[in-house]
Amino acid sequence: MDSSGQYVLDWKYDDFRVVENQLFPTQMNVQATEKGSPKGGVQFNYSRIQINESVRMDFDIPAKYERVYLKDILKGLTKNL
Repeated sequence: MDSSGQYVLDWKYDDFRVVENQLFPTQMNVQATEKGSPKGGVQFNYSRIQINESVRMDFDIPAKYERVYLKDILKGLTKNL
């Protein structure tokens, strides 16, 4: 949650699988709330898990990137409702 406590990301893990003697979640569900009211979310589903391998990102971070905060994202979502 942010420092004011009114904006929260609730991150839940599910469908754990054993990979090399360790449990890993194959599903993650993220919900955003503002003052307890749902504002949106996203779900990640992993079909394969590989550990101890390098991660390759297929994108560059633009030079014009500006850091944003959860409260600013939620405020933007609220304006569009």
